[in-house]
Amino acid sequence: MSELFSISVHHDGHFTDNPQKYVGGKVDIVDNCDPDRWSKTEIKDICMEFRYTSVSRIWYKMPGIDLEKANFHLIVDDDDTMFMTDLVIGNEEIHVFLEHPVDNPILVDEGEHVGADVQPLAVEQNLLGYGSNDEGSDNSNSGSEDYNNSNEDHIEVDAE
Repeated sequence: MSELFSISVHHDGHFTDNPQKYVGGKVDIVDNCDPDRWSKTEIKDICMEFRYTSVSRIWYKMPGIDLEKANFHLIVDDDDTMFMTDLVIGNEEIHVFLEHPVDNPILVDEGEHVGADVQPLAVEQNLLGYGSNDEGSDNSNSGSEDYNNSNEDHIEVDAE
């Protein structure tokens, strides 16, 4: 049996360009991830548990490196997820970052019940790619994650 690992899923935030970092959102920890069953589909299934019906891109940072200095790496296919499992050995945890569209827009009825103090909500969606898929690159634009540890939850995954 392979050594189980955890992923810290950063979601509900967004990427900034300069410096490159993931800001806002939440961090949820998913425990008991099995490297023998790990795939891009498995990551997408975890996203569904967070009620995201669509994920534009999935990124990760190299474990064992200061998160403020580590580059973002795009997960394109199962080869990338298998590489992640090789990286996590001895570290027990890897950080994953989700880019996702707004799934449930809030519609406002501009009829007679809306008061003068209600302002329309503008949402900007940034689907530009960041980082590289080259684990050896050193990008001085990599940044830290701004998140509040009080938003951290643990999710138990049944590793059969």
